[in-house]
Amino acid sequence: MKPCVLALALALLFCVLPGCSSAPRAPAAPAAPASAPQDTYDAAKRLYVNQGIGFSLEFPQSWMVFESEEKMPPQAQNYARKIRESGGEMIFVAQNRANTMYLRGIAEETALDPDAYFNIIQEVNQKELLESAHETTEVAGEKAIRWIYEAEAGGTRIKFLEYQVRRDRYNVRLSFWTLPSLFNSYEREFESMMKTFLILGAGRVPGSFTETVVFRDGRVMRGVKTAVSSDSLMVVTSSGESFVFPKSQVLRVER
Repeated sequence: MKPCVLALALALLFCVLPGCSSAPRAPAAPAAPASAPQDTYDAAKRLYVNQGIGFSLEFPQSWMVFESEEKMPPQAQNYARKIRESGGEMIFVAQNRANTMYLRGIAEETALDPDAYFNIIQEVNQKELLESAHETTEVAGEKAIRWIYEAEAGGTRIKFLEYQVRRDRYNVRLSFWTLPSLFNSYEREFESMMKTFLILGAGRVPGSFTETVVFRDGRVMRGVKTAVSSDSLMVVTSSGESFVFPKSQVLRVER
């Protein structure tokens, strides 16, 4: 196993759209108030929440998540800066404790249909691709691209499973990677993580938390925002706290 080589794969296919002069970009939006948290990771709940873009993702117990540039390992910080200088953002980096599986999130304010975004990303990164296959699918009810590809880092082939989804004015890339020899063993874990992807409202500020959740045991949570998956309900408070409940515990959500 070569964990250092796998870490080098951070540099693969991270080229973003400003490198393609024909790629349109969405108008800049006003920055959220400093008091409104944008990216948070709750290690106890293993829950990553990006309130600015509007999604959440759960991680297995064995993973470490770095949700801000200053918390990332030095090598990841270097690539995060390069992406930021190009107009994108590396929103998080994560890895399992054995250093055999990695995940990165990249977001761009491009507001492109997933098919159009994928075509440009594939084109500007074409020279690095050794193998490539993709399909159109859905993530949390939203149109998405599922892309499997291979590239090389330090003389070693690396295999990726990437999902691309649009969240309002953002295009988001969630890229898992490992060695090709381990890919089939880890693919199920990657897919299980993607099934926890929940859609939240974008551009959150404290005043937008106006929902009330009523539970079957009589509890009530007011002034919150919710997101629903197939079997659970996420509740986000204006202070940035996030909770996930089985839908069977919830009586109703009042809006």
